[in-house]
Formats: sequence, structure tokens, C-alpha cells
Amino acid sequence: MGTLKTTLGAPLWLRHRFTPGDERFAGLPPPMPGQVYFLWSSLGTKIGCGTDARRRVASIAASLPFETRLEHMIQTDDCFGLEHAFHFYFADQHVRAEWFALSAEQIAFIKTLDGPPPTPKPPGHPYMTEDVPF
Repeated sequence: MGTLKTTLGAPLWLRHRFTPGDERFAGLPPPMPGQVYFLWSSLGTKIGCGTDARRRVASIAASLPFETRLEHMIQTDDCFGLEHAFHFYFADQHVRAEWFALSAEQIAFIKTLDGPPPTPKPPGHPYMTEDVPF
């Protein structure tokens, strides 16, 4: 399994394990469980998070006029902290908002990190057929 490190030297998803009140994380929201997702499109990869990321990904994909694919999802105790850390880690590939121009090698690396298998549609989604491009 691959491991990303923060500038503090701790694995990205361990921010929530630091002592409460640690000044290195002052001003950040408190940790919240959820998932960080990587949604691929021909225009870039969206790095986002949420407490119900599968539903969020399905909503985003349904509103975009181009093909998307959920590349990976990582369950974490600190979804906003981990999302922020990935945004920082891939800052050189930033395109706009939460979209990044990630290479195939970077996507492959992300897939080595902990996380459940990607499923782009939430359970019970009305379009559970294989011909839907998301």
C-alpha cells in the first residue's frame, strides 16, 4: 500500500489522531467521517469528499455533459482534512476549483491507498443499468 506524507511527516489521513488543540491544525474544521473520492473525466479529475460520497458522485456525474468514472474512494475519519491534504499534495496539477490534471501514474498511485472498491451510483439509484456513462 502506498502512503502519502504531509509536510508534518504524518500519513495524510491521520490528522484526526493528533492531540486536540494541536496548533498545527488551528482554524481547520473538526474531523468528520466520510469518504474522499476521485472522479475522472476527460477534462481532469475531481478530488472531493462527503459523508455520502457515492450519492455526491452520482449527482455530479448526472449533471455533467461528458463521461465520468469514479476512480477511487477512501474511507476516512477526517474527510475534509484528507481532501485538503490531497489538494495540497497535487497543487502543481491544479486546474480549477476541485479539478486536477492527474497523470495515469498518479491515478495508479491513488488506487494503492486504502479504500473500498469504487461504485459510482448509490444503492437504489434509478439508473442502475450498464449503459449509463457514470
